Amino acid sequence: MLQNGEVTVTKYGVQEMKKWGWKHNILLLAVAATLLGTTGRADAAEVSGSEETVGAGEATGEDAVAETENAAEEAEASAAETAALANTWTKQDNNWYFYNEEGLLQTGWMSFNNRWYFFDELGIMQTGWLQDEGKWYFLRSNGMMKTGWQQDAGKWYFFTSSGAMKTGWKKLSGKWYFFRGTGAMLTGWKKYGGNWYYMNEDGEMVIGSITINGVEYVFDASGCYVDPNEQGAEDAGNGQETTGGSAWAYTDFTEQDLLYMQRCVETETRDCDFESKTHVASVIMNRVSAGNFGKTPYDVVTAKYQFAYRREDISESTIEAVNYVIANGDTAQGALFFHSMTWRETFCGRPYMFTDNCGHHFY
Repeated sequence: MLQNGEVTVTKYGVQEMKKWGWKHNILLLAVAATLLGTTGRADAAEVSGSEETVGAGEATGEDAVAETENAAEEAEASAAETAALANTWTKQDNNWYFYNEEGLLQTGWMSFNNRWYFFDELGIMQTGWLQDEGKWYFLRSNGMMKTGWQQDAGKWYFFTSSGAMKTGWKKLSGKWYFFRGTGAMLTGWKKYGGNWYYMNEDGEMVIGSITINGVEYVFDASGCYVDPNEQGAEDAGNGQETTGGSAWAYTDFTEQDLLYMQRCVETETRDCDFESKTHVASVIMNRVSAGNFGKTPYDVVTAKYQFAYRREDISESTIEAVNYVIANGDTAQGALFFHSMTWRETFCGRPYMFTDNCGHHFY
């Protein structure tokens, strides 16, 4: 039994064992393990504290102390070994593992020498494609998380600074690109928001004139095909895809509608990119089109417990994003909800659709 920091073991006749000093915590555990392990049982008499005569074949008090000290030394050696493993890599059966600063196998994300790695629940370092909380990542053969451009199976993908795979529009080095829902870079024709665009063989959106299959096409400064001929565009494209929004039925935008859309987008996406801003503006308009969230953009934005719209200092990019959505249609794939909380498979009865660069999950 333990009394005031001392241990009394009545079964083995060892009385008033002195305080353990620096081995205190280890020895207390070792004593219990040794006592129970010696007889293989702890019966009611022992638990109640009654004394028994040491029989033939049973360990004496001195033996118990010796075993306890041996157990303590083994525990100490094990602790030293664990400490030696801290912050080290090890390879077993062609799998890489990492022991963290506590000497335990790392699981989940880990930053090491400014590089990110991911380990599964068994501690195995992952490589290749990885899906985590609804986002896709690509890990090199050495486990390092990829950012920027990556070619895989003949297709090009782009990964943001967070490592998340990009989908939709992305402006890189002054050029616009479009990435499918799978993340693969699009080439050829693209119908988006009711307008036709063309991506050259490098994936860059064309501005100006270009000859395709012997026919000259002209695209304005925003990349829209001038006086589009949809049949001709469909025939010409080698990567034709029709996704994105459609024209809005609601056209009677008032100054109040525009102002509150801008305030909402600015508040919800303060430091986010242009595309993320168009996503929030699209959700507002999708709700107007749905009819059960409000009849106007102002009604939708100011509905109770729905959007934040306190900011009044509107940036130029926010104004452009709102105008773009009004003119070109939905960029959020019909989403009616978004949030920046933990990713879920469904939200308010709607299935998960995508996550943008702002960290908003859309449903």
